[in-house]
Amino acid sequence: SADGTCREPSRDCVRENNPGSRTRNAVALIGRRALGDGLSAGLSYRFYADTWRMLSHTVEADLALLPNADTRIALRYRLYGQTRAVQYQPRFLSRAETGRYFTRDKELSPLISQRLALDFERSIELGSSETLRVVASVGPSL
Repeated sequence: SADGTCREPSRDCVRENNPGSRTRNAVALIGRRALGDGLSAGLSYRFYADTWRMLSHTVEADLALLPNADTRIALRYRLYGQTRAVQYQPRFLSRAETGRYFTRDKELSPLISQRLALDFERSIELGSSETLRVVASVGPSL
C-alpha cells in the first residue's frame, strides 16, 4: 500500500527477511551502596551489541527501603536507548529497495524509552526450602 505496510505479499510488497543467525553480547556494571539501616541506592549500566549492528544502552537508578527482611520498596528510574538493526526500514515500497535482508519490525527500530516506577517486593516462606516472591511494579513508560 502507499504507506509501506504489507497486509498481503504482492509484487511490490514483500514479507521481511532477517539473517538466520544473530550473535548478541552485553556487559553490565552494577553498584549498590547502603545509606543506613534498611536504605540503599543502586546504579547500573548495560551496553549491548549484536551482529545486526544494533547497539543499546540502559541506565537504571533506584532508592530502596527494606522495612523488614522480607519486604523491599523501591523507587526506580530506567533510561533505555537503542539504534536500529542494519536491515530495519519503517517502510519498503518496492522489492528493489529491500536488498538481501529487510524488516519493518518495530522492535528493531531506533528508540528511546524512560520509566519511573514504584516497586513492592515481598518474600513468603512456603516450606522448609521454598519461597514465594511477589513483585508489583507501578509506573508509566514514556
